[in-house]
Amino acid sequence: MGFRLYFLLIFILVWAPVGAQAQELCPKRVGYIEKNALTRLVLPIVQDVYSRLGCETVFVHLPGRRGISAFNEERIDAELMRFRLVEDQYLAPFVRGKVPLIQLKSYFWKNPAMVDDHTKPFGYVKGLIWQENYAKGKPFNAFYNTQSMFKAYNTGQIAGFLASGPAITNAHQQQMIKPLPVAVELVKEAPLYHYASSAYRGFMDRFDRYVEANLPFTHISIDQHKVENIN
Repeated sequence: MGFRLYFLLIFILVWAPVGAQAQELCPKRVGYIEKNALTRLVLPIVQDVYSRLGCETVFVHLPGRRGISAFNEERIDAELMRFRLVEDQYLAPFVRGKVPLIQLKSYFWKNPAMVDDHTKPFGYVKGLIWQENYAKGKPFNAFYNTQSMFKAYNTGQIAGFLASGPAITNAHQQQMIKPLPVAVELVKEAPLYHYASSAYRGFMDRFDRYVEANLPFTHISIDQHKVENIN
């Protein structure tokens, strides 16, 4: 009995602080863009990586712009994924992952049945900076998330929209979008990164090493969409 108690005490003294230290080094709250088609693919993988790294992190859904302000006001410690465009918006010190999560292609999509209808606007999601930049000064309506934008497309309220290739592939597989839109322009091709407060630089090094070694996002980067001229 005394022998077992001795080893139990050794375990508690040696390993318990290590577990506590690992948890301390993890971001406590990670923000992600709500009701976003690409988020649905990436979020479960990031949650699994955090779990494997010993984290008990809360993931918080926010509209795009609120995620940035929440990070700046230190209400969240990290953001799930962003293009480097976001860095001009961050006011708080940050660290970007050295390894991108995804190499992403994003397109302007049109309904093939509404090519000749020039009366309908197109859609973009507020808070996604690349979409806001492209839509500025053009006949685009803003939506709070991709879910509401896809509903508007399905009911013929908009003739097309901006979205990434993997998001459309997944939405089509889940029968969330009909008819299948056609990519008419490659708007952006760039990597998406995980971002965290600079206080979590050590964790980000661990996160990068795991992603680099295990490549958990590779299948999402596969994009076989082709741009078609239907105008």
